[in-house]
Amino acid sequence: HCRSEEVAVKAAVELQAEKLVFFHNGESVVDVTRGRDGGAVVHNLSLNVAQRFSDKLMSELGETDGRVRHSDADPMSQWKRQFLDYILCSIKAVSNGVSRVHLVSK
Repeated sequence: HCRSEEVAVKAAVELQAEKLVFFHNGESVVDVTRGRDGGAVVHNLSLNVAQRFSDKLMSELGETDGRVRHSDADPMSQWKRQFLDYILCSIKAVSNGVSRVHLVSK
């Protein structure tokens, strides 16, 4: 299968794009140690922080081989897996020369 996110990353890398934009379903990264009322939405992640975040999320989901599966019926796990896909694609793009990636809520 050829996913649109993977095609977008490959195209951005090959075109030496400065920016890649993904539209997603409204997920946000929240730092529960900052802000009030349960945390503050994180607007920027460095590559290192994004990698640590994805590693933690993969561990929570039991994904040990670096592949994200979408077969889980639990809505929260499904949401996490979809967001993890975007984070992993973002990491791949930035690691291969794209200057920045934006995750924009639809």
